[in-house]
Amino acid sequence: MKPNSGVQRYGRWAGSIAGIVGIVGIVGLVGAACGGDGPAESASGSGSASDSQGSSGTAEASASEGASAGSSGASASGMTGTTGASATDGTAGTGTSGTSGTSGTTASESSGVVTAGTTSAGTTDGTGTTAGSTTVGPECQDDDDCPPIVEVCMVPVCDGGVCAGEPAMAGTACDQGEGVVCDGEGQCVECLADDECATKLCQLGECAPAACGDGIKNGDETDVDCGGSCPAKCEDGEGCSGGGDCESGVCTNNECKAPSCSDGLKNGQETDVDCGGSCPSKCEDGDSCEVPADCVGGICSDNTCDSPSCGDGIKNGQETDVDCGGDCPDDCADGEGCSGNSDCESDYCEGGTCKPEPGALCASAPADPETGQKCPLFAQCDTHSDCGVNKDCQLWFCNNQKRCELDALGGCGINSGGGCIADVVISQYSLPPVAKRFVPPDGVDFRELASIAFVVTNNTSKDLFIDEIPLALDTMNGGSSFDVSSTKLFEDSGKNGEHEPGSFFLCVTAKTFQFPANGLMSKCGNLNQTKVPKNGGSEQFIVNIAFAKELGYIKGRSYRLRIPSQVGFKFKEGSVFGPTFEGSKCGVPGGGFTGAWLTAEAFP
Repeated sequence: MKPNSGVQRYGRWAGSIAGIVGIVGIVGLVGAACGGDGPAESASGSGSASDSQGSSGTAEASASEGASAGSSGASASGMTGTTGASATDGTAGTGTSGTSGTSGTTASESSGVVTAGTTSAGTTDGTGTTAGSTTVGPECQDDDDCPPIVEVCMVPVCDGGVCAGEPAMAGTACDQGEGVVCDGEGQCVECLADDECATKLCQLGECAPAACGDGIKNGDETDVDCGGSCPAKCEDGEGCSGGGDCESGVCTNNECKAPSCSDGLKNGQETDVDCGGSCPSKCEDGDSCEVPADCVGGICSDNTCDSPSCGDGIKNGQETDVDCGGDCPDDCADGEGCSGNSDCESDYCEGGTCKPEPGALCASAPADPETGQKCPLFAQCDTHSDCGVNKDCQLWFCNNQKRCELDALGGCGINSGGGCIADVVISQYSLPPVAKRFVPPDGVDFRELASIAFVVTNNTSKDLFIDEIPLALDTMNGGSSFDVSSTKLFEDSGKNGEHEPGSFFLCVTAKTFQFPANGLMSKCGNLNQTKVPKNGGSEQFIVNIAFAKELGYIKGRSYRLRIPSQVGFKFKEGSVFGPTFEGSKCGVPGGGFTGAWLTAEAFP
């Protein structure tokens, strides 16, 4: 449609109506002339004209009986139409007043402008005088007086009393082709703003297709000009719907994230999923690798991690040096790495290195006068005499693994406490266990030794099962309650007061002297071996202190157990599922029962 830039006039239509009015006037004049030949006859003529608003003008002439003449007339032109009529009484000089016709609207087609005319009306008496005149109003008063306009995005307006047309206001709805909204210049267009388009891009009134370089997030893009079908991947922090939208390959909660060693994807510098490269985790056998350091086994063959072996020429697996120590059949030579004596051909590991066995000075030293001990327990030995000399109940010997051990004769210890009357009587069995020195944990082997032994006598008519034992810890030379990894309760089946393979394990309490145990061994009464027979039966028990393999730093420190009182001992009555025993207990003296010192000693 050709745009309209101003007011469009409607002169052609108004001029046509004026012409019609003029023709009607001429017809009236002819009629009057043809009918005026007798005094008794009357003649009349009329003409009318109507404008676009429906107003009309009429002219009429009549002659009474005896009138000499009557006339009516109208004139019309191609541009202007007028009508007029008059009548006079030819005899008496008086006559009925006649009404002049409505003057037609004068129209001009020049520039399409309609000019409103005026209409006059008067009464003529017998002397030819005209009386009275009226001026008729303009073509329109407001926009509602004007007819609708068929052109899209144009609206009628009343401009200075004349109907015209102008562009509809921008944003007005329309329907022409792809157009849905007027642009304020008389055009029906597809859009005025970007947000009116599915592609978020409006150019010259049309929705432009989405493109991967238009600076707008549109189409199937997951962020501005990236992701989806765009060749560009989105950076960290930008939107995504899957890992394929992101440069990192990681899409979390619809946002691209930086690669990490725990995202379940092979990305970043990883050689396989979350392993190798810059990740702290090494890759397992079968995973991809670039260098041996990427692999758990330290072997990268044809860019694939392979299993370590004791003949691959690489220190890997559990080896302490290249193809030796650990789980390899070959021990390491002097100067090679080790984590314990068993890794070395010399059976001697010091500071992580295999060395020639220095020869234990303790083996040539005099024995302890009270216990007969020479070298500490678990130290290397060749003969029994390297470990100590038998004294009283103690039997020092070198076992098959060439390590010093201690056994004791059964029934040669000393009983103390007891000597009272109650349902349950508790007494101590000592010497053994005796004070002893031991090699501290070496990172491979833990250590545990007996510190205290006691006897429980049951004078009731029901079997009792020991369930809880109160303990206290004494330390010397920097020892700490945090050094004790656990305490363990054993049935002393050999009744010799020292821990030996034949002792039956009953229960363990971890970190006994820390919260929440706080010195109480508990939940021991779940085995029948905790039974103390009824009717005067008795049972002997041992409590060991255990040190974890990581506690090599306890060299020179000493520890011993105490049983502070019979308060805190608990038993189940009748069976391991029975109720808690509520009877009387006695036998522990005021100072409690004191166990044997255990001292960690470096060797050699």
